[in-house]
Amino acid sequence: MRRSSWLGIGFFLIGIGVLIFAYAPGIGPNPKNELYEYSSSGLRLNVVTNGERFTEGDNIEVEVTLVNELGAPITYDVFCERAIELKVKAVDIDEELRSKPKQRSCKDHKEKSIMNVNEQITIDSTFKLEIPFNEEDTILAPSGNYEIQILFYPTAQNEFIYRIPIEIVQENPELVNINDARAQAMDTNKASGWFLNYRDGEKYVISEEIPYIEDGHWIFTWKAMNADQSVDLPDKELVVAVDALKEE
Repeated sequence: MRRSSWLGIGFFLIGIGVLIFAYAPGIGPNPKNELYEYSSSGLRLNVVTNGERFTEGDNIEVEVTLVNELGAPITYDVFCERAIELKVKAVDIDEELRSKPKQRSCKDHKEKSIMNVNEQITIDSTFKLEIPFNEEDTILAPSGNYEIQILFYPTAQNEFIYRIPIEIVQENPELVNINDARAQAMDTNKASGWFLNYRDGEKYVISEEIPYIEDGHWIFTWKAMNADQSVDLPDKELVVAVDALKEE
């Protein structure tokens, strides 16, 4: 066989090897990975996630690297020994996905640290497609739009925050649909009487808070604010809880 033929075979095998490295699970870069880069106020952020759309059985994996390119040290607040806060929040309900392992909330426990010039901080986390149902249990997160949120808290600057939109698509046959739950809440005697009192649009402006799940119930909150701000009357609030699980 001529030398040129051997060279051709050699380059072909090298090409196959590169493809295997790039796409084989656990060997090289995952072709489903999404890469993001963002810079602000002397900080450069690099984020790698394992996708933009997630279905039942998936986990959301996020790796974050933050680099100080300001040219001077940055003093920042640390909560629960975490320099960077990483979470996945729903857009339409006030809920966060449960991370593995579960992160404890401790906003009151704050320390300060210093990020030197060109220093980088790297963290990673895995999130299950579940939200808290009560203090002990979780439930499959409803389908919808969510955000991966990365937060860093410099003491001499505004908080550094970056959001990545993602979508969760999964069926939860146990959970009452949020629109059905809202209709149930508004159909209660408590809500009917409240809306009857404050439905006058010339006197009151009604707003709805973002709903959430607590102790196995959907919690809906409405507020009636005086349309005439010169009238010194207290604003009125309505809170209604309805079962979050469907009846068997």
